[in-house]
Amino acid sequence: MKKYVVAPVAAGILLAVAGAAQADSKNASFTVSATVAKSCAIGAGNLDMAVWSGANDLTGTSNVSVKCSTGTAYTVALSTGASSSFTDRKLVNGTDLLSYNLYRDPGLAEIWGDGLNGTFTVGGIGSGMADAQNRAIPVHAKILEADLLAAKPGTYGNTITATVTY
Repeated sequence: MKKYVVAPVAAGILLAVAGAAQADSKNASFTVSATVAKSCAIGAGNLDMAVWSGANDLTGTSNVSVKCSTGTAYTVALSTGASSSFTDRKLVNGTDLLSYNLYRDPGLAEIWGDGLNGTFTVGGIGSGMADAQNRAIPVHAKILEADLLAAKPGTYGNTITATVTY
């Protein structure tokens, strides 16, 4: 007795060919995009000049930290705070005032202000927004001994705003 497997094999081949013949495909393309905007972040630490000992000028240093997106040009300006002038900033204790100033250079020659009227700003080019890209920019402060000699005892203060423009 002979067994024929031809019919089931033929049927399987026909089904496979029929299934393949029914499958079509179409393609569509799409674009993926992202925009990175110019961006900067700024922070500032308090500047405490400590306690005056009765002799010499009183100085101190703190930092303004800035990070900007790669290639972004920026400038950092400092406000006058409660003062009306960059050239004679005032620390306040009630109604008592104490003259001081803020400088962008350790030699205390360049008053850090808004870039106008003989004041300076600090500029740079951003290298990225990662925390490791923070640029610490020193802010130097000085109170002259002559002003300290005339000051009433107490704690004097002034709030300064640091602004990054990009």
